[in-house]
Amino acid sequence: MALEQKYIEVRSRYDFDDWFVSELATCPHQAVNEIINQLEDITFGLPSLDGWTQQVCGVVKVSRYNNLKEPFFFTLEYLKQHDEIPVYLDIQTISCDEYLDCIIKKNHIKLNKNYGSLNNSTSKQKK
Repeated sequence: MALEQKYIEVRSRYDFDDWFVSELATCPHQAVNEIINQLEDITFGLPSLDGWTQQVCGVVKVSRYNNLKEPFFFTLEYLKQHDEIPVYLDIQTISCDEYLDCIIKKNHIKLNKNYGSLNNSTSKQKK
C-alpha cells in the first residue's frame, strides 16, 4: 500500500524576481550568503509604498569569514505593497561614494554583529 505524498505549504517572508536571482549570481560568491542574511534581517522593517519600487543600499565588509579583498557595496531594488511580502527585484554593485550618499539619506542597511537592520528614515521601526 503506497502512501499519498502530502504537501505542506510554507509561507515565505519575501520573494525574489528571476532578474534578482540572475543578478545575485554575478555578485562575488563570498558576499552572497551575507547579502541573503542581511535581507532576512531587514525584511520586516521595509516600508510599504504601494505601486512604487524602492531602493536600499548595503555593504558586505571584509572579514575572515568571507575572504573578500575589499568591501562589496550594493543597492537592492524591491517592491513592498501594503500587507504583502516584499519582492526583491534587482541588486546592483555601487561605488563607495554612492553608498555614502545612501548613509547621508539614511537609506541603508545598518550593520551590527548579527548582520543588518534597516536604517531608513521612512521606516516605521523605532530607534
